[in-house]
Amino acid sequence: MRGSAGHPNISSSSWRLEGHSIITILFKSQRGQVALPGSPVDIVTPLGAGINLNISVTAYPLCANTSERWSIDEGDCKYFLNEAQDGCEKTGGTVRDACLNWQFQPEINPGELKCSGRLDGSTGVDRNDGFDAIKDFCFKFSGSVSTPEISNKQTFKQTLGNSEMVLAVDYGDGSDCAKTGNDAQYPNDNNACQRYLRRTMDDCDTNFSGHLGKFGGNVTDGCGMFSLTPQVNERTGCGGRDDFRPMKRDDALKTINAYCDRDMYLDPAFNPGNNFSQEPPDGASWDLYMEGLDGYVIKTDAQFGDGGQQSGCLPGKSFSTIGDECKRKLTAVIDVCKEEGGIQFDNTENGCVMWSIYGSKGAP
Repeated sequence: MRGSAGHPNISSSSWRLEGHSIITILFKSQRGQVALPGSPVDIVTPLGAGINLNISVTAYPLCANTSERWSIDEGDCKYFLNEAQDGCEKTGGTVRDACLNWQFQPEINPGELKCSGRLDGSTGVDRNDGFDAIKDFCFKFSGSVSTPEISNKQTFKQTLGNSEMVLAVDYGDGSDCAKTGNDAQYPNDNNACQRYLRRTMDDCDTNFSGHLGKFGGNVTDGCGMFSLTPQVNERTGCGGRDDFRPMKRDDALKTINAYCDRDMYLDPAFNPGNNFSQEPPDGASWDLYMEGLDGYVIKTDAQFGDGGQQSGCLPGKSFSTIGDECKRKLTAVIDVCKEEGGIQFDNTENGCVMWSIYGSKGAP
């Protein structure tokens, strides 16, 4: 008696060829084994592309209770498992003889997850940015292969936080993974790629709050390893102004809150020319804070540019400087540079921007 079952989204020719090879190994290595009720003889083999091939032999409980009837015969093994593979419209299934069930079934492989944990100095990855990047990455590399010499890897900028993310599909170094030749390759599948990389987001750092706080990890599927890794890409530069006045921390924090609560947009097309403005014109983002300060003012400013501290900047995009990201970047300057002030050099999807805060004798 034969029963079929659907299989995951994988080319039948790829696992069918692998299946014949595994069946040959099975009947040579397992012949004479006894499949007792409740103790099946199993071989689970990762095929790549997020698929395991599960071949098992289980004892039929209603059969006469004799070890001879439950023993794996080499000829029966080869015949019945090939029938389960090839006779069910190439989808796999189960063939039952008098005393044994012979199952040949491709199944989804959840993969082996290892979470990285918090990275010192990093805000982590934004979940929404991460999911968008995963979708683009997996589509781009679908149909390619990873080998000991080829790592499929791409770096993605974020709109939030101080880190970029690196997505990769690498060939594993496990003892069962071929090191050379045509067998030393892992096929990249779009669906499996998205499933595994999303696990590094949602099955790790489960106690995060807000948007940021995802630090990724890796998932191993046979000889393929999928990874998401944050990398801090913001830089802090202190001082650099001969005319600075030392800032009190409380004054600096009040200044940051006032500036970052103003609804201003930074536009890469803005050109101040030789014009002087008492208030930021459209496309510029700066503030001059003097309320309650003793004999000095504090200037905050955001401008497009890398300041010689960044590389690989994307083209600048117009964006709002209001909000928590503004406060985080400028507070980072105060935390590092103290009273001297300085610049936070970011590198995001919006381009590279220099965020500065410093004390001055008066309006610069």
